[in-house]
Amino acid sequence: MKRGTRLRDIRKIAIISWGFWGDCVILTPLIDALRRLFPGVRIVMITGAAPDRRRAHAGLLFQKDPRVNSVLITGSRAVAALIRGRRCDLAIDLVNTRWTRILVKASGARHIICAKFCQRAPHFFTWLTWGRDGQQHIRHIRIKGHIGHFPACRSQQILKIARFINNGRGNFRSLLPKLFISRSEQRWARDFLHQNGVAPGDTIIGLQPGGAWPHRLWPAGYYGRVARFLARREKTRILIFFARGERRGAQNVRKGSRAEVVLIGERDARRYMALLSQCHVFISSDGGPLHVALASGVPCVGLFKNKHEKNAAHWYDWRARKNLLPVFFPKGSPREESTAVVAAVETILHRPR
Repeated sequence: MKRGTRLRDIRKIAIISWGFWGDCVILTPLIDALRRLFPGVRIVMITGAAPDRRRAHAGLLFQKDPRVNSVLITGSRAVAALIRGRRCDLAIDLVNTRWTRILVKASGARHIICAKFCQRAPHFFTWLTWGRDGQQHIRHIRIKGHIGHFPACRSQQILKIARFINNGRGNFRSLLPKLFISRSEQRWARDFLHQNGVAPGDTIIGLQPGGAWPHRLWPAGYYGRVARFLARREKTRILIFFARGERRGAQNVRKGSRAEVVLIGERDARRYMALLSQCHVFISSDGGPLHVALASGVPCVGLFKNKHEKNAAHWYDWRARKNLLPVFFPKGSPREESTAVVAAVETILHRPR
């Protein structure tokens, strides 16, 4: 940060990010760090339009978050809201496109941090641009790919922005991705499950066979085999989550399970989070739903392709991964892979709570 800038002068911050679920979840430690640096600051989240229209926009994940004062979806309305509202003191642009630069200008921010990412192992590079009164002060910051002996995940690397604002001081490593779910939303989720035959004492296992990245997905037929094995457990109910356009795949999983399962095609992001939080275990491929489940405190079995093994370290914090048991595929026959997933679920369920 430029010398002479006082932290108490920052009263409103605009954060601009993509509208993908995982990207929004990864930003939550940065929001916590900004709250710690600027008590009482107003934070406006501006999330871009994600190309996957099957899912609810990820910006809605912050709709009732006490850390965020308002959420804007990029468009003409977002520009109008920025112009009408109080001028921002700081804008953090994590996208750095022509459109986001228009949003930064509309925010009226005197201080701008513009980040550009370059994913080159083993380091993660970020260029932070600081502008004030038409004068730009550019600093190139090299972010290490490791914290101690552990790989630094994306959320910890983005926290370098908070250290930059605080003149290189402050330890924010204890901050982990976290999402908030209100009591009324949790109550609604319990009532919804009760109406669908889920008793209070049942073990709830959630499955998400679909996803926005087809090359990361585990075959839907394998999910059906896993659901068939897990449904034999006493007092266990299976929930199958799906987005728009994924109903047929979810029905195929239900058919393969040969058991009574609950299909959940909830497109409201907040209700999706509430239902997800009721699961004792969640099974999903690498992607946004897995990020949301971990940030909601749900133990997960993450399915990663062998060639994407580095994603487990790059996208998921190594301390938060105590709730994540990764299973890598392909590793053999469908039976062997399904058995490995079922074993991971049993390991989680038999852990002391």
